[in-house]
Amino acid sequence: MLVVGGITVGAFQRSVLADSPKEYQVKAAFLYHFVQFAEWPKQAFSDPGMRIRICVYGDDPFAGYLVKTFMGKSLHSRQFIVQPRVSALDIESCHVLFMNRQIDVSQQEVQRALQRSQALTVGESEDFLKFGGMIQFYRVENNIRFAVNSDVLDQKDLHLSSKLLRLARIVKSK
Repeated sequence: MLVVGGITVGAFQRSVLADSPKEYQVKAAFLYHFVQFAEWPKQAFSDPGMRIRICVYGDDPFAGYLVKTFMGKSLHSRQFIVQPRVSALDIESCHVLFMNRQIDVSQQEVQRALQRSQALTVGESEDFLKFGGMIQFYRVENNIRFAVNSDVLDQKDLHLSSKLLRLARIVKSK
């Protein structure tokens, strides 16, 4: 069992009510763990003191949980900064990018932003992985699970720990 920000996350899954505040509290904890088990290419951190930027594209469904989850924490001496609402132009400077289910990932503007980005992209729309996303939340009954598109991770030279991948449903683009 892992405890993050007062939330117990057992085996990276948790029973939640659909679209409840608790759902996004759990998803914020997932994002924190994704960061801990991710390795970005060196060029993603051009400055040794650069913070790890956690961004939300579109409306922020987290109601402050994302900020609370990352507040005061660091990874490999890098502090976190949470940006609860970024535009397509800001995506390039993000290290983790969350896209809620209202974002149409098939839109050209979103597709161009994803292509330029070095971010670990996490979304919840049904077609997120199909349109170039890396990690997609989905539900099985009332449990939050996640799928990973390993081809997109490879294209961006992003690596996730095998410990994390063992818990995911692996999807290939090809």
